[in-house]
Amino acid sequence: MKWRLRTKMFVFILATTLLIYILAIGYISISFKNRATNDAMLVADSYAHEAANFVKARLNEHFGIARALAQSFQGYKKIPPEQRREIYSDMIRNVLIENPEFIAVFEQWEISAIDPAYKKPYGRIRSTFYREGKKIIQKIDTLDLEGDNLVGIYYRVKSTHREYITKPYYYSYELDQALPRDVPISEDAILEATIIIPILKDGKFVGMTGMDVPLENFQDIVEEIKPLKGTYTFLVANNGHFVAHPDKKLINQSIARLNPDENVKFKFETKIRNGKKFSFLTRRTKFGKKAYVSFAPLSIGRTNSPWSVGIVVPMNLIMQEANQTFFISITVGLIGLIILTIILWFISHNITLPLKDTTILLKNLARGNIQESNRLVIRSRDEIGEMTRSANILLNGLNRTTNFARQIGEGNLNADYALLGEQDELGNALIEMRNRLKQSTEEITKQRDDLKELNAAKDRFFSIIAHDLKNPFSVLLSVTEVLIESYKDLSNEEKNLSIRRINKSANQLFNLLENLLQWSMSQTGGIKYVPEKMDIGIAVASNVSLLKMNAESKNVKLTSEIKEETYVYADVDMIRTVIRNLLSNAIKFNKTGGNIEVISKKKNGFLEVSVIDSGIGLNKEDLGKLFRIDVKNKSIGTSREKGTGLGLILSKEYIEKNGGEIWVNSELGKGSRFSFTLPLS
Repeated sequence: MKWRLRTKMFVFILATTLLIYILAIGYISISFKNRATNDAMLVADSYAHEAANFVKARLNEHFGIARALAQSFQGYKKIPPEQRREIYSDMIRNVLIENPEFIAVFEQWEISAIDPAYKKPYGRIRSTFYREGKKIIQKIDTLDLEGDNLVGIYYRVKSTHREYITKPYYYSYELDQALPRDVPISEDAILEATIIIPILKDGKFVGMTGMDVPLENFQDIVEEIKPLKGTYTFLVANNGHFVAHPDKKLINQSIARLNPDENVKFKFETKIRNGKKFSFLTRRTKFGKKAYVSFAPLSIGRTNSPWSVGIVVPMNLIMQEANQTFFISITVGLIGLIILTIILWFISHNITLPLKDTTILLKNLARGNIQESNRLVIRSRDEIGEMTRSANILLNGLNRTTNFARQIGEGNLNADYALLGEQDELGNALIEMRNRLKQSTEEITKQRDDLKELNAAKDRFFSIIAHDLKNPFSVLLSVTEVLIESYKDLSNEEKNLSIRRINKSANQLFNLLENLLQWSMSQTGGIKYVPEKMDIGIAVASNVSLLKMNAESKNVKLTSEIKEETYVYADVDMIRTVIRNLLSNAIKFNKTGGNIEVISKKKNGFLEVSVIDSGIGLNKEDLGKLFRIDVKNKSIGTSREKGTGLGLILSKEYIEKNGGEIWVNSELGKGSRFSFTLPLS
């Protein structure tokens, strides 16, 4: 049977469309379902990470308090023994009063550290303040007089000098319990953990301090962390025991003992102990059905005993949105197929009559034969007639577009083109191409001019560098010639003066060549940009220590108010170079007996660091020459030190490379303030 063209169009198009539609909808729906599931798991992982950071912050607050106590105790030798116990007891009692979340605070001292007459390497005195109801009781006892307990916590801290947090244990203060227990020995026993900070004097262990933290404090925190409805969170200590859990019967129970099969399969007890993040699917939850469990580690203080936070999300909660979207997509797909069937039937019924002429026109256009294509005769005013009219408009438009494209090809970038309408994409594309060609021509011209200017600036810069290299070499040559010709006739003082001049010139050459090498490497990509979380306080302190002798030679006081653990996100080597250059300049241009101070403040997501000196300052003309490669910077220090300004140019490039800014505020005779910003980590 011979099918009519209308029937062929309808059957073949509809069948092909139906097959493609089913495959596409199925693939997209299943892919979206899997993606939604994976995204939900990633969200659960992020919630676990946020919860871990929250608990970590609380624990680190406790460690900060204990660390402050330990640091304050380091100056114990400056306090007379008869006053020391009273002062330190008041300090510990006040810490316990001001921190109701602690149940006890203690200090322990090596007897040999506080009693010069005691010569044994063991033996300690312990002073503990603990709560008993609303009262605060002090207990003082002496321990280890026969030798250190080599398996005890005290000896572990004493031998390693590391901060420590114990595993969860039960302790009863009312019964004066001797040792921690894994199970309570009375109803008033408290599940707690002990934070311990060693007290070091000149690198030597002299005692320790810390506090007992009841772990029930973390129960409220865990119960508040419910990022999604129907989920729950728990906290696990380094030994794999629950610290906090919605089911309080599980507290201080071993997670491995409660889930032996999962522990063998996923080895989560080992991963918790090693501070690894991991996740898995299981049915052994309080929901009794399949759930996703995500563990996020949290480091505690400066210990090597990480804990972990776990979050449990039922899989039906994860799949709920994905399933709903899947069913919606299927429904929309079916509706779309029905609509498509109706449209195809209507089109196939009305398109056959003018199809022959339209086909001839399209064949000519397909061969690129636009000029010889004939206009179509409009036989109706319905949709087919509109199609024929549009084909004629298309033919006219293609003729005009061809002419426009030909003019562009001939280099007439000012040729005009009238669009067929707002949606004339081909015309818009040609106009955009013409505009981009014009813009590219202008940019090429500008880049050519900029390149000429840059080459001229670099030529001037290298002439400056050559001049600054020549001066130290001239000094070296003249001094060495004098030493060679008149060495025996020179006095020791003259010889020493010559050696110092040689050393000074060599240092100038070294500093200049070092900055020049780093600058040239930055220009050629030889220095890799590796940003990371860095402690700006440590970077400043190391440079202050490095340049301290230079400052002392000019009787300049060099200080930094930036504390350690002030973190930014930047390349460590680049920022250290910037700090060294700014401090070196501050020393170079400071007055004898002057001051240099490094300060910082946080502002709009950035850390602003300033190097402030009381030196000779700069006038407006010299300020305009800073950070520029194309001008000669005739800077001379207060001790006749010469500089090229290359260090500031390099510093500017490094700071901008790290996403910050650098600037200077200065007034002649009143010192200078060099400041830069870096993004906070």
